Amino acid sequence: MSRLTLAVDAMGGDAGPSVVVPATLRYLGDNPDVGVIVFGERRQLDACLARHQPEAISRFQVEYAAQSVADDEVPSAALRNKKKSSLWAALAAVAERRADACVSGGNTGAMMAMAIKLLGVESLVDRPAICTPLPGVNGCCYALDMGANVDCTPVQLHQFARMGSVLAQRSSADRKPSIALLNVGTEKTKGNKLVKQAAELISKDASLSYAGFVEPDRLFSGAVEADVVVCDGFVGNMTLKAAEGVARRMIQRMLEVLDEPGGAEPQWLQTAQVIRSEFEPAGFNGAVLVGLRHVVVKSHGSADENGFYWALENAAMAARASVPGRVGNSLAAYRAERAHGPH
Repeated sequence: MSRLTLAVDAMGGDAGPSVVVPATLRYLGDNPDVGVIVFGERRQLDACLARHQPEAISRFQVEYAAQSVADDEVPSAALRNKKKSSLWAALAAVAERRADACVSGGNTGAMMAMAIKLLGVESLVDRPAICTPLPGVNGCCYALDMGANVDCTPVQLHQFARMGSVLAQRSSADRKPSIALLNVGTEKTKGNKLVKQAAELISKDASLSYAGFVEPDRLFSGAVEADVVVCDGFVGNMTLKAAEGVARRMIQRMLEVLDEPGGAEPQWLQTAQVIRSEFEPAGFNGAVLVGLRHVVVKSHGSADENGFYWALENAAMAARASVPGRVGNSLAAYRAERAHGPH
């Protein structure tokens, strides 16, 4: 297999290089067919590199950037004024074909704006979306949009369904992924105008396997088997953040109880660790910005070393699966079907 190269923004996220560098080195150690180019400000990056000695790995390259993008920076301002930033440089490396994908834990809005500018959007995509893996009983499902587009049209939700299906399927040999729409109820009469009209479009698309509506409380229970869950960015982001908060609090409280005086039986501690590994948000980190012409993955800003490791893995998987090209092909095929179908 030819070497895959990831462009990594070391300055993104709450911890910056102190998380990105060790996570990247661990990922390189586990994946000998992957190389990285790490972009960051010299002072912070050098201090971190001195502690981790990455010179021992020839597949770890460093390129310094004069700027970084703050988490609270307005995307339009970052687009105008941060062309020497680590985020811009990482995306530019993908645009210049020096890297196959970009990974950053930085400012989501700035990342999307810069990615659209430098990489472009697939010709038939109305708006790119943020697609996030979510834990479930039968593995993970993909949910989009998770925050890129707070206001959407039914046509855009239909496009999200097709884009999510491509990401979930990975290859043409896989079974057709099932698609569900996030809604306030499962009955056909439930929901607002947007959801009902989107359901009509998706259900009539013969290339998609439509599973109907799914309620938020059933997303993680396996009660509805869906590989892809579609919603607008406002609903998606609120659902995601609420779920992450509940998961963290439950894990925290469970560990507090087990740590109380008197201790816990070994089997209970083991059970607690299993539950934690299944639902810890870090294990499902790495949202793909689908609809762009190249692979870009957003790591959660608060991700730890393990979380950033999985963001790198999701970027590598999306690049190997040629997700951007397959998204374009899917939408082109739908347009061709409509052009030759009954009017």
